[in-house]
Amino acid sequence: GQEEVLLLEANIDDMNPEFYDYLMDIFLQAGALEVFFHPIHMKKNRPAVLLKLLIKPGQLEEFTHLLLAESSSIGLRVYPAAKLMLPYKIISVETKLGTARVKVAVSGECIRNISPEYEDCRQIAQERKMPLKEVYDLVKGEAYRFLQRKDRS
Repeated sequence: GQEEVLLLEANIDDMNPEFYDYLMDIFLQAGALEVFFHPIHMKKNRPAVLLKLLIKPGQLEEFTHLLLAESSSIGLRVYPAAKLMLPYKIISVETKLGTARVKVAVSGECIRNISPEYEDCRQIAQERKMPLKEVYDLVKGEAYRFLQRKDRS
């Protein structure tokens, strides 16, 4: 599907980098669709970060206030954009390790991507004292098998 969004950008060159994690959290909690920090170099070759936010058009005033209040930036740029995504659903998959949610993206009748939810895999890995990558691979494999059985029935 397609969604009309706004892209907000701000250069940050004078803020403690330890605060970036906090910024990301508050923007996501406020409803940002995506949050990015890109390393850049500004005039006089000063290192900085380019903060990018994808938001819904109705959120512009809220995010303008939040960005200017919480970051050291004194301005921002706003661009209209379109976000294109494959349709997806989230399913629960039972595995020998426990239940995990999996995002399944489809195009027509074809499965285009299967992605286990990170937090579910992380929790299972910690509880079972297993490497996260093993849990992730096992959940993904079980999801493929589950979807193949479902297609046959």
